[in-house]
Amino acid sequence: MVLAALARTMVPVGVGLVLTLLAAFGVLLKIPADLSGLPFLLGLIGGVAGFFVLAGGLLSGRGFTWAGLGPPPDDGASAAEQARVAALLSACSVVLPFLLLVIIVGRLAMAEPGPVFGLALVLVGMALAVTLKFRLPAMPPAVLFSLALVEYASHALHFRGDEH
Repeated sequence: MVLAALARTMVPVGVGLVLTLLAAFGVLLKIPADLSGLPFLLGLIGGVAGFFVLAGGLLSGRGFTWAGLGPPPDDGASAAEQARVAALLSACSVVLPFLLLVIIVGRLAMAEPGPVFGLALVLVGMALAVTLKFRLPAMPPAVLFSLALVEYASHALHFRGDEH
């Protein structure tokens, strides 16, 4: 994120998000399916998620371009491009923690998914607070889609209609 702020380009942010997701996916695949330290893992994901959501909000208003270095020229087209990049940056930064929750739901056998949904609720609250603070219109749809993805993954993998 620091490199992206210095370069004022979206490329390091995208690379950082993809590498973080791949690293987390690799770590989550190595943990046993009957993990007893789930609250610690969820706390860690919550902390990282808070960083990504806040950093996405802070960096979204800093005049990023898709790949160019330095500030873009001050014309209407560059302002529209900055708005698109800011929307993409904020949406990507909020989707990553929810993807980690989907991986947890898919990997771990949980009798009660309440802690995962509790963390998802905290993430939604953080994202909406950042949306209100920095006026990011792309973040609420990304949060809604990500939350629906977590709920769908939990329902599809763990819900059995014949159990009461």
